[in-house]
Amino acid sequence: MSLYVPSQVAFPDLALEAHSLVKLPLVERAGFVWVQPGGGEINWDAGLSEVAADLDFFGMSEHVVRTGDRRRANCNWKLVVDAFSEGCHLKSLHKDSVEPFFLEHGTVFAKLGRHSRSVGARKAILEARALPQSQWNLRAWTTPFYTLFPNNMLVFHPDWVSRITVYSDGTDHCEVQHDMLIPGDADPEAGYWDTSFRLINEQVFAAEDIAACESIQRMARSGADSEWPIGGLETPVLWFHQHIREALQEAG
Repeated sequence: MSLYVPSQVAFPDLALEAHSLVKLPLVERAGFVWVQPGGGEINWDAGLSEVAADLDFFGMSEHVVRTGDRRRANCNWKLVVDAFSEGCHLKSLHKDSVEPFFLEHGTVFAKLGRHSRSVGARKAILEARALPQSQWNLRAWTTPFYTLFPNNMLVFHPDWVSRITVYSDGTDHCEVQHDMLIPGDADPEAGYWDTSFRLINEQVFAAEDIAACESIQRMARSGADSEWPIGGLETPVLWFHQHIREALQEAG
């Protein structure tokens, strides 16, 4: 609530509690603070409980922020979410960076309320055929992605996690915050982290993903195309936009 009013003598009858910031409900779960923007209770039945169970599995409450980067992108914020909600662009957009490590059609996804989970298989997963299940290594053989409605994404690299948050800044611009989360018991001073973060942040995200989003934004503004078919490897994109419409309708 408000604690101080400048020149309070000019507002002798002002009730501070009536002019305070709006209180929003929040909970702490799996190492994150979850806030319900429009007020009301957080709906755990909308898939957040399933997401939190996954994050507990990955030990996210034991992770810490190692470093981060914030940049302004010349595209609508929803395009950035779209980019992290499908895997079909891997072969073309990331052909010179991370594509050689992944199977071409090795992505599976699941709907978790308004959130979604996608798991991309690395070529190394083929080793699982010769190993008992007790020796399977999910983080080494796959890259799990989580789209957390409406504007957060998590990407699980083999030994660290990208947390991407997108903030709308007009119809043609947005702010993209990318944080590197590492296990709490890791050496934060090891130079490996900087090299790994720089590769993902500057090359894969900025030079490839964000650049493609900006190109799509320019094309959309030009009027060259007005609709985009959604393919079978892009189903989470469809889910995301359906939930956007639902949320807008709920908000009136």
